[in-house]
Amino acid sequence: MTDLWTALEQRSRDWAAMDRQNLADVVWDLYVPARFGRTGDPRALDYLYPYLNHADRAAQIRAIRVVAQVFEGRGERALEALQYVTQNPRNFLKDRAVSVVGAALFGTSIHRLIPVMEPYLDNRNTFIKRLAVEALGVACRGTAHEEVLDLIDTHGRAWPEVQDMAIARVYAGQPNDTVYERLKGRVGSQHHVAMLIAGAGVEWFDRAYVDEFQPLVEAPPEKRRLWQRFKQRAAVHAISRGGKGLGMHALSKMIHLVAKRAPGHAMMSGRDYNIDPLKDVEAKNATAQNLFLGADYPSNKKGLMDLLENGDVPTQRVAAGCIGRLAVDSDDTEVVDRLVTLAGSRNGAVKSSALFGLGLASYSSCDERLAKICYDATSDDQTSKAAYWAIGRLFSGSGRADVFERLSDRSRKMREKPIRRSASRPLASCYRAMGAVYKGTGSAEPFTLLMDVLSLPKHQGYDVYRRASAQALVDVEFGGAH
Repeated sequence: MTDLWTALEQRSRDWAAMDRQNLADVVWDLYVPARFGRTGDPRALDYLYPYLNHADRAAQIRAIRVVAQVFEGRGERALEALQYVTQNPRNFLKDRAVSVVGAALFGTSIHRLIPVMEPYLDNRNTFIKRLAVEALGVACRGTAHEEVLDLIDTHGRAWPEVQDMAIARVYAGQPNDTVYERLKGRVGSQHHVAMLIAGAGVEWFDRAYVDEFQPLVEAPPEKRRLWQRFKQRAAVHAISRGGKGLGMHALSKMIHLVAKRAPGHAMMSGRDYNIDPLKDVEAKNATAQNLFLGADYPSNKKGLMDLLENGDVPTQRVAAGCIGRLAVDSDDTEVVDRLVTLAGSRNGAVKSSALFGLGLASYSSCDERLAKICYDATSDDQTSKAAYWAIGRLFSGSGRADVFERLSDRSRKMREKPIRRSASRPLASCYRAMGAVYKGTGSAEPFTLLMDVLSLPKHQGYDVYRRASAQALVDVEFGGAH
């Protein structure tokens, strides 16, 4: 396939101007980071100028964040290409340019970085000064440099939470007693402590659990029970981020909350909404599965298999997703057979989670037996979304035309039905599966069908499938993570 953006322009040349604009609006913030992410390529700005000058301020902020993604880690030389942002006559854009500068300076020597950041830190505008403290934490993430700590203390004292998060970023994965004692016990400290200790080992996690996470996990009943659940959800997010790679050791600290609605949802699919996912990737992984990224396989497999065999319904739901994440690319037949058994459960929630686990545990295996189980599950509204997702993972990157045809037929049948909320997400999952089948191949085969989806009128609240089809197109050309 030719370059995706060129192909989109050629295909939409005869469309009405509004339809062409809607197409660009749904694709640009997926396409630009996928093609230009961390390259520092100035050509990326050509795609972003319309959104940097957009009438909607939310679109402008998204564009600024995409610019930061493009120029992340490119150093001082990248600042010359960023003059449109850093010297823009509009204050709205110019004031927020410090975030882009901080991202660009990530990985730069501290002695070269500080002179660039000091004018922002000393700015009389308190908004710019606050953003500069955040940007300094981003630029110096994981360096554990005391000189940076002094700068944050000097310039960030007016915003304690911003100051604490910046310090946590600077010392991320390299905690020490002084910094730890300073961050714990403050407003929102579980988020800062989780960032600080992530990847630092079991000893630091256990210490943070006793001091920060356990009081939230064991939050006493209150008059407003929902508030207790929110505290427990915050604990789940913090444990999931701070315990990355610790597997069952961390999961055992919170698994007893799985039957409660708010923390249980957080373990399965919740994102930490207190953290900006564009500033911290871990915010997207604030679920129980995050604990098993890079975890030791043999020691954690046994504990998860016990939960799958002896746990109740909520526990099995969480364990199925976790063991799928743990067993990615392992080809472990014992795990797959257990998940197949759960995929035959009468409980739709357990069945759905087992399908997610199967997709991960049998990633790109093209196993026809597992594919049949998934195809059969697409007829049930409760499991169809997970079933399509699993099909995409089973045949990821295979370029199988027969799989694509089956998915195409099913998507057409769903589109022929009246639009309803319960059908929109399975349809979106079906389109994402098409992209996964041709992931990274650059094939033109799925292009026509996905473009037809993008040409449909936008139905507010029911058009998640348009975004999914755009993401599928990006996956076909650029690939991506599991």
